Amino acid sequence: MTLQNSGAISIGEIAGEFGGTTPHSLSEFYDAASGIPSSSTISVSEFYGTSNAQYVQATGGNSNFTSGNNRIHVFNGSGTLTVTNVGNSAGNQAVEYLIVAGGGGGGRGDNGYGGGAGAGGMRTSYGTQGGGHGAAGDTSFSTTGGHYVTIAGGGGSNSQGGASNFNGITATGGGYGGNKDQGGGSSPGGSGGGGGQGAGGGHGGTYGYDGGSNAGGGGGAGGNGGGGGGGGGGNCKASNIRATNTNYAAGGTGGQSTSRTCSIGGGGENPTNAGNGTAGSGNTGSGGGGRRSDGSPGGFNGGSGIVIVRYQYTS
Repeated sequence: MTLQNSGAISIGEIAGEFGGTTPHSLSEFYDAASGIPSSSTISVSEFYGTSNAQYVQATGGNSNFTSGNNRIHVFNGSGTLTVTNVGNSAGNQAVEYLIVAGGGGGGRGDNGYGGGAGAGGMRTSYGTQGGGHGAAGDTSFSTTGGHYVTIAGGGGSNSQGGASNFNGITATGGGYGGNKDQGGGSSPGGSGGGGGQGAGGGHGGTYGYDGGSNAGGGGGAGGNGGGGGGGGGGNCKASNIRATNTNYAAGGTGGQSTSRTCSIGGGGENPTNAGNGTAGSGNTGSGGGGRRSDGSPGGFNGGSGIVIVRYQYTS
């Protein structure tokens, strides 16, 4: 609790805020807070309005670990970040986050080729590593309590990915890959899906890019999907919020090609080998690949989303 701004302060009140061992003396509290000298003369009045630095403490997530003076929580599935100490202005109260929504599902061939699906929206307050045009970072916030985390699943065949949410901040799922002659799905906050053979791609939103046309690739966090018969998925984007550079949110490749712009995106199914396409990688929010014509099974699923939370937990 912050010490008063005027009047008498006892050394016991100072010790109650900053700790120490008895018998107490003012010299014990050199450099205890901003504005307090580190040596020489020290007076009680220099403790006006000061407080002991506190930092955010929390539990939750599928895993959590430290990197330097930061703690990082990784949510691969829905859960709760339980905050046990909100920190204070003398320490740090800021919480950084990465939120990635589920990728869309690829399109069917239907006697042709389906489009690759768009990546889920990628939002972050950590630097400027979010997805979409300009990739401006969101703003960190000061925590006040527990926060529920919702992790989206990836979309099934020809379906949009689900939304991921943390502390009321939502990333929107990627658009679906179009079936033959069907346009790719648009996403208001993620990336658009690639259009099926003979159709246009879907539009990406704030945190994504557009899908390509004519069995095109889905948009990714880092770029538009390619067009024209097995167009490559839009590029992924890397974030180092978890203390290592990791790729997220790639677009899926359109049917007719298994090549992938980014390895986490779904690959399309090429004409010579049925079943050789792939889904978007799990917990990356990447789009699924499109199908080719034979049998017209469903397109490949999108990858599920992820939420990562980071804060300073010690000085």
